Amino acid sequence: MSLTLYHGEPSGPSLTVLAALFESGLDAALVLGAMRRVAPDVRISSFTVGSSEDDWEIVGARQTAEAFGTEHHQYLFEPSTIAAELPRLVWLTEDCGGREEAMLQMRVLREAGAHTSVVFGGHGADVLFGGMPRHRLVGLAEKLPILTTPFRELFQLSQASMPPSTYIGRAFKAVVYGRTPPETLRVPGATPVGVYWSPEVNEFIRTTIQRMHSFNYLEPQHEIARAAFHSPFLDPDMIASSLTVPGWLKSGWRQQKLVLREAAADLLPEKIRKRRKAIQRLDVEGEMGAVLSTLAGEWLVDSAIEQQQLLTSEQLQVLRRERDRARSSREVAHRLWSVLSLECWARQFLSARRVAPMGTPTDLD
Repeated sequence: MSLTLYHGEPSGPSLTVLAALFESGLDAALVLGAMRRVAPDVRISSFTVGSSEDDWEIVGARQTAEAFGTEHHQYLFEPSTIAAELPRLVWLTEDCGGREEAMLQMRVLREAGAHTSVVFGGHGADVLFGGMPRHRLVGLAEKLPILTTPFRELFQLSQASMPPSTYIGRAFKAVVYGRTPPETLRVPGATPVGVYWSPEVNEFIRTTIQRMHSFNYLEPQHEIARAAFHSPFLDPDMIASSLTVPGWLKSGWRQQKLVLREAAADLLPEKIRKRRKAIQRLDVEGEMGAVLSTLAGEWLVDSAIEQQQLLTSEQLQVLRRERDRARSSREVAHRLWSVLSLECWARQFLSARRVAPMGTPTDLD
């Protein structure tokens, strides 16, 4: 969940115009509440994006806007634009790891960037205060050191698709992913490499806050909009203060960012402060699944992935056969999203070596 507050041109009696770009969760609302506390009369505009009118991102953001009296703007993302927006996302980030939340953020930042040159946001709060699902595993390992190894294995499975080797680790895998999880796609000849892990919450945060992958897709959009970006959660003093708070006050099994929620008690209405964690997602059972299925049928036939030996022809055949399940299975939809992103990346940076104008989609035809 992210909030963007930004200065724009004055309009009306206010000397300063601030705008807030947010979704439905806690972090954006907290920054907005702080802004209202220090500047109760300032004019604020807000922006959000979602998949439909009843999307919780749209509904929750609208409720927050009403609570703080912002001038609210909402946008609905059209899955039919994925064919153009996915190559654009890959080109701007030079990466193929962004999921649909990256595309949604890119869209709403594009809209907000047309109105302002300075952007403030709530980015970093999840990383700094233990708000991600991975922090639960780290927190459990800290509370139950006897189970550190299986928790680490489950962490590496979720982050790097590395299968567990211990009996308890395999049992955790079955509980979380079911007895027959989908097979992980691997580059032929590649050796699986794990990601950073620590069984202590604050040590894990201290290392990971130094490298936030979400900026891979946010910073290029800021550059295109010529907007400077700031977040209070990335301030060195904020980071230092956070690391003095015990890990168990940040990450729990049922609720995360516990200390941040308590700190927000005087800034947010109770119903907003206690909102559950939400991640931006498009509805795979709607048009998104159909779009991904169609693109897989088109883009993976004469594939740069196969030409560059990133995946085998057998793997691509399996993907093409299962592509219609993207309309009913989020796991299949995310697998197709990842492979289609990889296809864009291979065509743009390995095969064609084309130079696209900054900010424009790259033609895949």
